Amino acid sequence: MLNDAGQRWELQIKGGGMTPYSRRGDGRKVLRSSIREFLCSEANHALGVPSTRAASCVTSATRAVRDMFYTGDNKEERCTVVARVAKTFLRFGSLEIFHAQDPLTGREGASAGLALAEVCAPPAPRRPRADAGGADGAARVG
Repeated sequence: MLNDAGQRWELQIKGGGMTPYSRRGDGRKVLRSSIREFLCSEANHALGVPSTRAASCVTSATRAVRDMFYTGDNKEERCTVVARVAKTFLRFGSLEIFHAQDPLTGREGASAGLALAEVCAPPAPRRPRADAGGADGAARVG
């Protein structure tokens, strides 16, 4: 999407459920971690640290079981979906998805074994869409 200054921003929904990148989890985000993300993103912005910004948090009646302190004390917590914006969501952690299996932990990235070049191929050119509101196909926000 484009803002009034013509800057392109990406929108991402976090916590809406399983995706190929859910790291074997349920893809849900709980209220306490969503509030923490929202507050930290605003603190980073106020300090001039370039980062994502949480645009909204929406909490539902859906619940997920979480172990807050990793002590075996599982509790149900309310799920929240966070909409975040950033100039880009490409970050160092995005490349960890290709990490080969660790011999100590047995963990590996969700795309272990794929060639980085396969996944990072240049995107298809943007085409204007009549319903998008802009000549370049980007949504306009004010």
